[in-house]
Amino acid sequence: MENLTGDHFWLTSWASDPEGRASYVDPAWSEFTGQSLEQARAGWIEAVHPEDRERVGAAWTRAFNARAPYRAEYRVRRFDGVYHRTFSAAAPRFDESGVFQGYVGSVVDIEARRAAEDALRESEERFRALTESYAQAVWEADAHGAIVSDSPSWRAYTGQTLENFLGYGWLDAVHPDDRAHAEERWREAVAMRAPYDAEYRLKWNGGGWRWTNVRGAPLFDRDGSVRKWVGVNFDIHARKLAQEALRESESLMRLAQDAAHAGSWEWSSENNRAVWSKNLWALYGLDIGACEASFENWAKSIHEDDRERVTAAVLAAGRAGEEFELQWRVNLPSDQAPRWLLSRGRPVMGPDGAPERYYGVVLDVSELKNAEEALRASERRYRLLYESQRDPFVRVAMDGRILEVNDLYRDMLGYSEEELRGLTYQELTPEKWHAMEAAIVREQILPRGYSEVYEKEYRRKDGGVFPVELRTVLSKDGNGAPDAMWGIVRDISDRKLSEQILREREERLRIALDAAKFGSFAYYPQSGKVVWDAQMKRIWGLEPDEDIRFEEAFERIHPADRARVRQAVEACLSPECACGFQAEFRVILPDGSVNWHGVSGRAYFEDGPGGERKPVRMTGVEADITDRKNAEEALRDADRRKDELIAMLAHELRNPLVPIHNGVHLLRARAQRGVESDPQLLDMMERQVTHLVRLVDDLLEISRIARGRIELRREPTDIATVLRNALETSRPSIEKGRHGAALSTPPETLLVYGDPVRLTQVFANILNNAAKYTPEGGRIEILAERRGREAVVIVRDNGRGMGPEALSHVFEPFAQTGNPSNDSGLGIGLTLVRKLVELHGGSIEAASEGLGRGSVFMVRLPVSVSAADAAEPAKRVEARAAPAGRRALVIDDERDVADTLAMVLDLLGASVRVTYGGRDGLREVTVFEPDIVFLDLGMPLQDGFETARLIRQSEIGRRLTLVALTGWGQAEDRAKTREAGFDAHLTKPASLEALRSLLQN
Repeated sequence: MENLTGDHFWLTSWASDPEGRASYVDPAWSEFTGQSLEQARAGWIEAVHPEDRERVGAAWTRAFNARAPYRAEYRVRRFDGVYHRTFSAAAPRFDESGVFQGYVGSVVDIEARRAAEDALRESEERFRALTESYAQAVWEADAHGAIVSDSPSWRAYTGQTLENFLGYGWLDAVHPDDRAHAEERWREAVAMRAPYDAEYRLKWNGGGWRWTNVRGAPLFDRDGSVRKWVGVNFDIHARKLAQEALRESESLMRLAQDAAHAGSWEWSSENNRAVWSKNLWALYGLDIGACEASFENWAKSIHEDDRERVTAAVLAAGRAGEEFELQWRVNLPSDQAPRWLLSRGRPVMGPDGAPERYYGVVLDVSELKNAEEALRASERRYRLLYESQRDPFVRVAMDGRILEVNDLYRDMLGYSEEELRGLTYQELTPEKWHAMEAAIVREQILPRGYSEVYEKEYRRKDGGVFPVELRTVLSKDGNGAPDAMWGIVRDISDRKLSEQILREREERLRIALDAAKFGSFAYYPQSGKVVWDAQMKRIWGLEPDEDIRFEEAFERIHPADRARVRQAVEACLSPECACGFQAEFRVILPDGSVNWHGVSGRAYFEDGPGGERKPVRMTGVEADITDRKNAEEALRDADRRKDELIAMLAHELRNPLVPIHNGVHLLRARAQRGVESDPQLLDMMERQVTHLVRLVDDLLEISRIARGRIELRREPTDIATVLRNALETSRPSIEKGRHGAALSTPPETLLVYGDPVRLTQVFANILNNAAKYTPEGGRIEILAERRGREAVVIVRDNGRGMGPEALSHVFEPFAQTGNPSNDSGLGIGLTLVRKLVELHGGSIEAASEGLGRGSVFMVRLPVSVSAADAAEPAKRVEARAAPAGRRALVIDDERDVADTLAMVLDLLGASVRVTYGGRDGLREVTVFEPDIVFLDLGMPLQDGFETARLIRQSEIGRRLTLVALTGWGQAEDRAKTREAGFDAHLTKPASLEALRSLLQN
């Protein structure tokens, strides 16, 4: 034990007057600080460290003004200029009347204790760095927090089986008192997608419970969603016990500080009488007044192992009149922890130069002693853990210099320990990782004291680069400043290779699933949990972070399909059924819409007790097949409508064929009797043929429009002219029904940019439809007007009208709205109208107030931006008879067609010959030398195209007019005949005007 100039202990006392001025300062202050007593009384604060003066002065002022106890810890300059940390405590004094008399206090040198505490913290920090870096168990969970894969280290530590561990079964290994808190923290972390950090007691396979620190972090996919969780557990049992012991020690220290950290005594050597303060009785382990305060009773309070040494030293100091400073243990019951006391005494000398009495203080230094012992124990633990570390380990300075490594780290990199001590960790790391690792130090290690597990690469001595995984913990010096970083490193080359293979497999699977727009799922029967990927959630209408359980998913299946799907799933999960399952069913989405889903999956089993097979999960893929189902339904509907069309077409074709057939019989009978033909009969037959041609033309028009092959010949067109032409075209139908028709057009010219022929066809169809569905004697009104940038035409009738159902289908092909007043047709007229209007950039609407209340059709067309007037209608050219002697050759394998065409040509004044095949036609061209040849295209043996090619090879064939006569009349058919050398293309049956025009030209 050293004296007042030593480094271990120093104590002085002082007193103040009622005004707060120092009235007494113990000479020990002067000996320690070098200040004279006068300097101390006038300016003791000058010996306080400049950085502490303001705080100490403020504390003193607050305590003095409040007449409250004073406590302060600060640095004091020793006589040699070295600052020591001290603790000062004082209490106010009052006389018997309660009048304030000032303060009495003491100052204690606590530098040695603080140094020991700093050393303990540094040692504990090193120990914590290694302990927290070394994983007790490693585990993985899915994106929703459920354990889905095995962790042998967990099972080895806790004794749990794999079945008990999976899902949330790991909670059963957590201490019952900690379980709810651990689960709550885990679910919060999963919900927030934030790192998980918790401490709880974990079942130990070796028996009992041990404290663990668990830390987990989410791993994210490229789209930002959580792919899975990874985590580790660290055994912190020893640390928790040490912390508990430290907390108890700190509690004792706080109690001692509350009691001024000391007890005071006075001992008279003359009469052996002593005076102990209240705190001193407690320090000695005695109740106040339990015995007489004397040297002998004090000696009895000393532990028997220290008693002789301490009493001898005190008596020797008394004989010599010297100060003393001693440490000893208090004699306490065996079941109590040892208490170490430090006492310092100073003599008061009498006139004869001998000490009359001693004054002194006693300080409880148990914490210092315990800290010293804890430091030694911590050093032992650190050395033991360091030497037994099974992973590469490194300690580096804050500037990156390598300070310490173990053999595994050295062998991993291929350097000697001496070579590594001359390097920095940055020199061992490829440059591309420097910025990332610097950010981890800056953003994680320095502010938090540790890093999450992260990955980078190392470069071996031979130049080879390999991936590693590491976690770093920060240690600090006694002043709390960072002094080193500790890292546990693992070579993860094998794991990275496995992960790469797995990623490639998953990517191939994901590409296949994405290409097919399949979602994947996993169902765990024991927990009822369902895990869906992002595509599954999309087709079920869930949010990306929304979860759903098995029964909740079943509630969204359409009630009509639910039992069937459940039966398929239960059959798949049955141990007797080693098959997968497939099903198609409807799903009711959150917005109320219904989609069709197709699913395919299989179940996986494990053997339970007694060989019983239990399903552990079911996986599969699922797709939205609504489009396919709709297509199938549309196909069925199209097939049904096709059958209806065929039946309707057969009916509509038979209607005109019957009068034609009857007319033929009548003509034959009249001819046999020599009676002239009836003009009415001929008109009827011509009308029915025209009707047949219209039916076929309508079908071809629909086909051309549907395939986008109709050609509009647009020009600025007066809408009034179009309506007059349409009204003229529809005049027979209107007059047949004895309807009245009124046309109203604007006084100014209303131009649209359109095909006048097609527009005439549009309005003629609408007018024919109005005449057809209006009872005899009805009224039809046509109104044209300009509305903004649109030309609007309204056709209104007072006919049968339409109900809501008919209105919704009025423009669909083959739609009929009931029995019309005359010939019905195929129900495609209004479909043609809508298609043609839309091709002109316009729109059409139909309306009706109900059955029997007429119909209204409104057509809207864009107004033409051209200022040019509508083109003059082409002037009708009167037909002229064919020049006399014009020779015409008809080549057609259909004899009736060929013969009747020859009759018509003969009637028009031509000289006609007929052949019934291509080869015969070639010979006849040479013999007959025709001016014009009407050639059928679809003949057997030698078709019309081959015959035309051979005709054109002769001198006669190059001069004559070659006309294709066929049932094919679409644009591509006309293009083919032009390329084959034909001069004209007629569609059967050819009109009389077309034949006459060809003969004349």
